[in-house]
Amino acid sequence: MSQQSNISDDAAADESITSVNLQSESPTLQGEQVDETSDHSSIVEETSETAAQENIPEIQIAPMDNEAEDDADEGIDGDETVPVVQDTVTGEQQPLQDQPNDRGEDAVSQTNDDSVIHEQKAASHNLTMEQISIADSNKRSVDGVRTIASAAVSVPSTSVKATLSLVKNTLTTILEEKEVKKNPNTQKTIERTIARLEEDLNSESQLDVTADSILIFEALRDSCRLKSSKVQRSALDCLSKLFSFRALDESLLVNPPNSAATNDQNQEQDVATGITPPPKQKLIDAAIDTISSCFQGEGTSEKVELQIIRALSSCILVEDSISLCHGVSLLKAIRTIYNIFLFSLSASNQGIAQATLIQVVSSVFDKIDIKKNIILSNATTSPNEDSQTRVVPTAALSTDQSITLENMVQLNDDDERRVDAQQDTEDSEISDRAISSQELLIKDAFLVFRTMAKICSKPLDSELDMRSHAVRSKLLSLHIIYTIMKEHVDVLLSPNVILPEKEQRTLLNAIKQYLCLSLSRNAASPISPVFEITLEIMWLLMANLRAAFMREIPVFLTEIYFPITELKTSTNQQKRYFLNVIQRVCNDPRALIEFYLNYDCNPGMPNIMEMIVDYLTRLVLTRCVITPAERSYYEEQLSKPLFTFNFDQLPLLTTSNLSSSSNAQVVLPFPVEFALQMSALSCIVSVLRSLSSWAHRALNPNKTQVGKNNVDATESLASSSIHNETQTNSSLHIASTNADDETRSMLSQDLDNPTQFENLKQRKTQLSDCVVVFNTKPKKAIPLLVAKGFIADDLPQAIAKWLLATDGLDMAAIGDYLGEGDEKNIEIMHAFVDEFDFTGLSIVDALREFLQKFRLPGEGQKIDRFMLKFAERFVEQNPGIFSKADTAYVLSYSLIMLNTDLHSSQIKRKMTLEEFLENNEGIDNGNDLPKDFMIGLFNEIANNEIKLLSEQHQAMLQDDTAAPFNAQPQSAFNFFSSRDLEREAYMQVSKEIASKTELVFKNLSKSKEKSEPEVYYAASHVEHVKSIFETLWMSFLAALTPPFKDYADLDTSNKCLEGLKISIKIASIFGIEDARKSFLGALVQFCNLQNVEEIRVKNVNAMVDLLEVALAEGNYLKESWKDILLVISQIERLQLISKGIDRETVPDVSQARVANPRSSYDSIRTAQPYFFDIWSKRATPLELAQEKYHNQTLSPKMAKYISASELVVLMDNIFTKSSELSGNAIVDFIKALTSVSLEEIESSQYASTPRMFSLQKMIDVCYYNMDRIRLEWTPIWAVMGDAFNKITTNPNLAVVFFAVDSLRQLSMRFLDIEELSGFEFQHDFLKPFEYAIQNTDSVEVQEMIVECFRNFILVKANHIRSGWKPILESLSFTAQSSNEAIVSKTQMLLNEIIKTSFDGIFIQDNAFGQMVDVLKEISKNKKYQKLSLHALETLKSMVQYIAKISFSHNKDYNAENSERLLRGKDVFEDVWFPILYSFNDTIMTAEDLEVRSRALNYMFDALVAYGSEFDEAFWKKICDKLLFPIFDVLARHWEVNQFNSHDDLSVWLSTTLIQALRNLIALFTHYFESLSGMLDGFLALLVSCICQKNDTIARIGRSCFQQLILQNVNKFQDSHWGKISDVFETLFEMTTANELFDSDPLHQGRRKSGRASGNQTPTEPPLNETVQRAQREEGSEDVGNETSSIEATGVNELLPVNNAVAQRGFGSNEDLHEKVNTKNSIVIKCVLQLLLIELVSDLFEDEEFEHQIPYTDSVKLTHLLENSYEFARDFNDDFKLRTRLVEARVVDKIPNLLKQETSAAAVLIDITFKLYLNSDEKVPELLARLVNICGRIVASYNSLDERSMEKNILAWRPVIVEILQGYYEFDDEDFKNCCPSMYGLVICVLDKSVPTDLSFAIKRYLARVGELYLSVDIDE
Repeated sequence: MSQQSNISDDAAADESITSVNLQSESPTLQGEQVDETSDHSSIVEETSETAAQENIPEIQIAPMDNEAEDDADEGIDGDETVPVVQDTVTGEQQPLQDQPNDRGEDAVSQTNDDSVIHEQKAASHNLTMEQISIADSNKRSVDGVRTIASAAVSVPSTSVKATLSLVKNTLTTILEEKEVKKNPNTQKTIERTIARLEEDLNSESQLDVTADSILIFEALRDSCRLKSSKVQRSALDCLSKLFSFRALDESLLVNPPNSAATNDQNQEQDVATGITPPPKQKLIDAAIDTISSCFQGEGTSEKVELQIIRALSSCILVEDSISLCHGVSLLKAIRTIYNIFLFSLSASNQGIAQATLIQVVSSVFDKIDIKKNIILSNATTSPNEDSQTRVVPTAALSTDQSITLENMVQLNDDDERRVDAQQDTEDSEISDRAISSQELLIKDAFLVFRTMAKICSKPLDSELDMRSHAVRSKLLSLHIIYTIMKEHVDVLLSPNVILPEKEQRTLLNAIKQYLCLSLSRNAASPISPVFEITLEIMWLLMANLRAAFMREIPVFLTEIYFPITELKTSTNQQKRYFLNVIQRVCNDPRALIEFYLNYDCNPGMPNIMEMIVDYLTRLVLTRCVITPAERSYYEEQLSKPLFTFNFDQLPLLTTSNLSSSSNAQVVLPFPVEFALQMSALSCIVSVLRSLSSWAHRALNPNKTQVGKNNVDATESLASSSIHNETQTNSSLHIASTNADDETRSMLSQDLDNPTQFENLKQRKTQLSDCVVVFNTKPKKAIPLLVAKGFIADDLPQAIAKWLLATDGLDMAAIGDYLGEGDEKNIEIMHAFVDEFDFTGLSIVDALREFLQKFRLPGEGQKIDRFMLKFAERFVEQNPGIFSKADTAYVLSYSLIMLNTDLHSSQIKRKMTLEEFLENNEGIDNGNDLPKDFMIGLFNEIANNEIKLLSEQHQAMLQDDTAAPFNAQPQSAFNFFSSRDLEREAYMQVSKEIASKTELVFKNLSKSKEKSEPEVYYAASHVEHVKSIFETLWMSFLAALTPPFKDYADLDTSNKCLEGLKISIKIASIFGIEDARKSFLGALVQFCNLQNVEEIRVKNVNAMVDLLEVALAEGNYLKESWKDILLVISQIERLQLISKGIDRETVPDVSQARVANPRSSYDSIRTAQPYFFDIWSKRATPLELAQEKYHNQTLSPKMAKYISASELVVLMDNIFTKSSELSGNAIVDFIKALTSVSLEEIESSQYASTPRMFSLQKMIDVCYYNMDRIRLEWTPIWAVMGDAFNKITTNPNLAVVFFAVDSLRQLSMRFLDIEELSGFEFQHDFLKPFEYAIQNTDSVEVQEMIVECFRNFILVKANHIRSGWKPILESLSFTAQSSNEAIVSKTQMLLNEIIKTSFDGIFIQDNAFGQMVDVLKEISKNKKYQKLSLHALETLKSMVQYIAKISFSHNKDYNAENSERLLRGKDVFEDVWFPILYSFNDTIMTAEDLEVRSRALNYMFDALVAYGSEFDEAFWKKICDKLLFPIFDVLARHWEVNQFNSHDDLSVWLSTTLIQALRNLIALFTHYFESLSGMLDGFLALLVSCICQKNDTIARIGRSCFQQLILQNVNKFQDSHWGKISDVFETLFEMTTANELFDSDPLHQGRRKSGRASGNQTPTEPPLNETVQRAQREEGSEDVGNETSSIEATGVNELLPVNNAVAQRGFGSNEDLHEKVNTKNSIVIKCVLQLLLIELVSDLFEDEEFEHQIPYTDSVKLTHLLENSYEFARDFNDDFKLRTRLVEARVVDKIPNLLKQETSAAAVLIDITFKLYLNSDEKVPELLARLVNICGRIVASYNSLDERSMEKNILAWRPVIVEILQGYYEFDDEDFKNCCPSMYGLVICVLDKSVPTDLSFAIKRYLARVGELYLSVDIDE
């Protein structure tokens, strides 16, 4: 019993409200009161004591000034308004003066009784009835009378008399009571008052009637002091009405009870008399004291309690703001009502007291006029205060001091009292000046809130009875705080509501510390209603006041609520209710974004947003098994409220309405983990919904979002107030502008720069990563931190400060790092210790503080270093405690050892005190430390272990189920015990949490004083959503995926699907590629189309949602379109299967990579190596899996869902609404669609009916998007064209035919769209036809495409523009086909095109050339000569037509049409060149001889026919680009590689080339005037021909060169002849075999022959040498005379001879190859030189040539011949050189140039004689040169040895004959002059054998000699 009594006393003591009551001079009454409430502890204390304990100063109210009083009096007297009351039944108003006459005492009693009965009835029902009752009561007593009451005393006389009559009747009734008669003083007072009242009432003068407020009040006060409840009821009722009527002057000063002092209001007079007057009170204060004193605790009559409540409410509840009830009186009234609520035995009175209390508190805040305070605050705020309202740069975020538990000091009751004392001091200073009424109201609001906060902050004992005073008191105070914060948030947020104090704090800042204290002490309460209301207050902070409580909110979350959710002993209700509040946060988009900005992006704050999402994700990922029955229970519970009390209305907290249970944890009929999982899933979806809502509202400010949930409706109650108000005096400033939420989100504000926050977030993430590195490898982390700028430099001081200031560091890692023995680490450790301040601390406290910052290493040396530095620092800051630092060092080390010894579980034998003392003897410089001091240290260590509080706190949270008091195992008797160990463990942990949180707030308040004002960033930018989503999307994905797979119910799956949809939307809008792909991939997986048998309704819903996402966010899906279209393809496949189509005919596109799954499976099963394996072999897992997959069937139920119209319509909308996609999005869509189409075709390419669903949709999409502009269509068709290229070349012809036909239909539609000139869209969409026709192997496909072209031309020919190009290019390809039908159709189609659309093609760029190319290719087709010839005929006719067009002067054609067709075209490049080139190409490459010949003729016929219309420039282009290129094979002098074989070349050379050369020369001759300017080109061409290695080409060139000269000999000008002679010079030079001298092994070069001077007589060589040379010369070969072999074989046949040389083994391969080339070059040049000599000879045979060629050019030719002669002569005479060439393997035999020498000499002599003899004038120089040459030749001939040089003699003999013949033709004079030198030589000729021709020549020569010199005429 004693124990229970103590608990009860303690509880009551803690919950007593320190009620302030009137000081009573009657010790008997006060004593009785104490006796009545002794069981519950005294709640009645003296006023002074109350003020001292509660720190409520008594505020001196300045009286109203005279001017204001006069104004009030005038207003009341002037109106003469008669007070009236309203009848509660009839509603009629009656004068107040009539009321007393009708009622009197009975009326008063009846009123009281009726109200009591009404209230008792209401109490038995609910609070609403009680509120109605008290409202009715107050309405009768307040509203009905107070509305016409005035604050002034002077009222109309009628109202005064009514009031006096009321008071008289009441006092008369009281006077009749026995208790009054027992108290003479009271009786006399009442009688005196009645007499005065009667006097006033009987007064005839109405104007002089006044109410003596003091007299009336003292009478009623004395009545209230009596013990009679009846008297008290009457007196209280009268007071209630008087204050309701405002009939008493509340500002009058009254004496205390039983005081003999006068009631004179002028106290100075009493002071002047020297008599100290008793302290006086204002009448309103005295009245409240009097009314409050009537409550005597639980023994008070219920009716008296009710009248007390009414009377107090009448004093306080006034409509106008001019009330004199403030400060102490107001608190006394509130606390009296509060005590009635607590201690009244009547449930009805408790409810009325509760409702009245709420009404009173609300009225206190309602009276605060924010608008009036604006003016007041402007008048009182200094300029400096205004300047503090600023936006601090973002950099301020990085300097915030972090909030931790380790660096805090305890916030205990002493600190509270210190804060309150400081507040009281400020109040006394403020009271010295006049305070306005609004300032008083603000002060009242502060006092009321502080009182409620202190009441709810009282701790609870272990007794948790809901009906106990402590619990009810706590609940009511918390509910009042909740009501204030909910209903009066505008007052709290207003920056103009400023307390009248020095600091000019706002009301919110003033109450903040008290609110945080109350929350911290109740947030972890095990009582569900307390926990819930506290959490609701916390929600209000987060919703409405998060800017002001920026630093406090994360403390509550991280230190209280999140740890509570992790506790095993916390109740299910706590976890679920906290999650419910988190749900509200998740529903508030602005709150979420601002949490992210101000916490997650703030380096000094925890990542609140990330913590919330991680917490929710952990809950969602919790594995939970639930039965169907449990699921049904859970679903039923969803409709029930989670809260204990409904917070929409004030809960009734009466004892009758509360249960007495201890509120033990309720066992739920379902797993709480499941409920948490579902709620967390809803929260995750709400977060996403909120982010989407914010993004949607920002991106579409003028649109209203319509969705499943209206997120905006759940936003903060006063969010606009947060952002539209500026807190001038708060330490938190909202970085925002005054703007509306809807429009401000669209403004680009520098204050809310997304880039700034992204950088901050990245910075914070980098720091976190560095912290992780430090916790594992500290030495590696420090340089990294310095490099990233987190540590200023690598100085020890900077590193030490960072270690102390950074959160999240592993204490053990810090200890290990600082304890290292390196010099650098030791310096950092010293700097670390120097950062501590141990001033004034004991050594144990200093150690305790020191060891909170790191974990002491276990190594002794490290501990020693730490203790040495610690001792040094401690002694330095605390001198005089120890004699030297060694003492502190040894003692510190000893204390560490003691702490380990006493508290380590591994040490069994603990150190005793004696051992501790013995260990520390003599440590203080040889002396012992004081024994008491050491004993105190020992006891302190023993009782309070030194340990890391953070680790202790974390360990406690992780093992909260362990009993903190080491409870013993329960015995069997404890089974019946009511002790709840789990509840006790939680209570212990919750107390620890609360105390820790208080420490945080204490440290937080200290850090605020030192730090700069913080910035609270209000969200306004849409880009924040991107940053949040990028940070958290993986958590969202992890949370949304497992529940869908684990649960089959639609509600859960729909939540997951909604979350995925929103996530995809956000990721798409902001371009977060990885997130979008991941979420879309998850949604695709949810469709479960790979497992047909396992498809459920939720999977169908996933399909629907996927399609809806595609429709809504199609513009952002990019490459994810492919996944969606694959799903559509698979759905369509299932729809077909559900309709009965064989699944074999509809392969799955998802298996496209596995070609023919079924055939693969069959091949595996049938590939049996042995016969007996049929029975013995088991299927492999792969085979089983394939068989299972293949045998899957779709259930009929799911088939209905799959085929539902909703899904079909959505699928169709994907394609039909593709026209709404943006330009870029449609390209992505088409890319995906074409890719899926290809995969579909690939998956069924071997099937007879391949899948072409997506292919068909490709065509459909084109139709749907037909209206797009060409700019968008170009990239679309680039993709589709490529797809059609692949599809039309597919091996499956069914696919190809469908694609081609679809492409044809599309093209028809496209051709209807007019195409302007310069655009090539038709070319783009017809290009796939060209690709298909060129890359297919199927003739059928080619024929189909040609037919498509025919269709186009027949129907749309007039619309075709750029489309002609791909059509004609395709026909150009088919023209080369080996299939006659294809070629024939091509030709027929082309003829039709020419017939019907020639002009249309001609006008298109390059189209005409392509049309000609088709004819060219037909003409070149080697198989079908007939078609080729027809094509040539078409070309020929086309030449005639274009000639009409080209030459506009032609009368046969319309000039205007010609001009239209040729507009913008180059006549040669665009018109003539294509058609002439077709002839050219046919000439060069056609295989048929007739075709080539006809093409050649047609080309030259055209040139001849229309060449007269060509100008020189035109002809130049024709020659350069058409004619000369025919002979390009000749331009490459030593190469003949244009033909496949030598036979082809020979045939072409022998036929086509000859004909072409002849035609070319004929053309030159025909149009000499036009072509003469290009003579150089023609000559160069002929040079190429002549200089060819092939003898045939060379001879053709020679012949054509001769023809060119002779046919135009009369047309050439001197310039032309000069060019011709230059060509001869070039030819002689190029054909001179210099290799004969260059190949000399001795490199002696060319040496001039001895025969160069014709007068030398060679010496006779020895006979043997002569014979030897004669033999060798006989076997020599004339290089230039090997024409027979060259003519027959050319170069290629000369090479085998040289290969035979190579086989002899001489030299290396490279040397041999070089020698072979040299040999070939020598032979070819010598042959060509002979051809040139022959050409010159032939030309001079022509008389016209001889006559026309200029003399100089003729002489030039003679010099060329002379050079050729001399070159051959020098070589032939150098026998040694010729021999060395043989020896060097350059040639096989001794070479000679005898034919060249003799031929050149002969032609030279002939031409020279002709030049001289035929010239009109004699040229002596020419004659002299001729004689010289002739003499040398004859002399050389004479020097020949007839024995050894017979061959040479034979070769030279015709030359001698030619010389003699020339001499014979000289005239006499010349003959005489030249004869002497020749005569002797001729005589020597006779020494040799003289054949007939020579003898005849000599004869004629000698005859001429005889004739001239001997005058002998000899007949021939």
